[in-house]
Amino acid sequence: MSRYHSYIKTAASVIEEYDGSVPLAAFLKTFFARSSKYGSRDRKSVSHLVYCFYRCGHALSSMTVEDKLLAAQWLCVTDNNSLLESLQPEWFAARLIPVLEKFKQLGEPDGISHIFPWRHELSEGIDPMEWGHSFLQQPDLFIRLRPGKQQKVKQQLKEAGIVFSEMHGDMIRLANNTPVDAIIQIGHDAIVQDFHSGQTLSLLRQHNVPDGLTAWDCCAGSGGKSILLTDLFPATQLTVTDIRKSILVNLGKRFTEAGVRAREIREADLVNQQPFPADSFQLIVADVPCSGSGTWGRTPEQLCFFKSEAIGQYADLQQKILSHAVPALQKGGWLLYITCSVFKKENEMQADWLQKKFPLQLLQREWFRGAGIGADSMFAALFRAL
Repeated sequence: MSRYHSYIKTAASVIEEYDGSVPLAAFLKTFFARSSKYGSRDRKSVSHLVYCFYRCGHALSSMTVEDKLLAAQWLCVTDNNSLLESLQPEWFAARLIPVLEKFKQLGEPDGISHIFPWRHELSEGIDPMEWGHSFLQQPDLFIRLRPGKQQKVKQQLKEAGIVFSEMHGDMIRLANNTPVDAIIQIGHDAIVQDFHSGQTLSLLRQHNVPDGLTAWDCCAGSGGKSILLTDLFPATQLTVTDIRKSILVNLGKRFTEAGVRAREIREADLVNQQPFPADSFQLIVADVPCSGSGTWGRTPEQLCFFKSEAIGQYADLQQKILSHAVPALQKGGWLLYITCSVFKKENEMQADWLQKKFPLQLLQREWFRGAGIGADSMFAALFRAL
């Protein structure tokens, strides 16, 4: 058996065993740890095969796993690929033809529309074909350069021979496998943050939200939005909460590294209680738990394991959180609602619900489309309390 046939067989074993209960990256790490026979090249090759398989989502469902693994290489790869060249030289020679033509030759002319099966749930303005097509390529790596560190980081990347492109808002795009941790001070000088994640707070600037406000990041997670907020508005009086104690421990370490001082870091269960009195804050950032569907280009296994009923479950969860967060907003204050979802029930329908539930005026809602630019997709809506 050739090395490439062995890779296909091993990748098929991964897919047969994997049930989606843990992130694919974590499962692959465990899978390879069981045996010392997998060298670094083997792990990389098998992992690439598996990820390409899941990037095809629900397309090519009539194929065997091994056939789909090979077809997925053809659909996802446009550069040199020795496995494809060895096992399917005709496909390798035609690797640059349009994806639509590839699907036709594979006997599934509507294949792109089958990758992502929840088209009727998409937010308004999203092109289903463009969205499905975007899954066939891995998103890029983005880092946000922190204030005063721009020239230092760029010089370090140039000295290391790293190719990068500059984006709007002090963001830099790099190849996904760039070892930035070994080159620059992540946390202190730059933040690993998707391009659109770094753009969501731009709505505050567009509407002249002032510096020095009392602000609450109510679902802080790892703290990326909080660090961005304090970089944009250095005089912010910041409070952060999350329901997960372990997340807050890591957030505290990250704040220390980034030189961010929070007025308070508190564990809070916003699903069941209102942790702060009414009128406590002038700004609330609610980057709420969601399906994460706008980031599935980085976790394409979700295409095969996500259940549609979860959309409504997330929407209900978001409304519970908002019901306990919004009352803490002062009259005249601002609420910034954010998701990394592409589903209308989590996005524009929630914006409509907020205006009906609370005395809020919608100032702007923005859909940050990642398809076509190698970034995640995000939704943001800015409100003013009446």
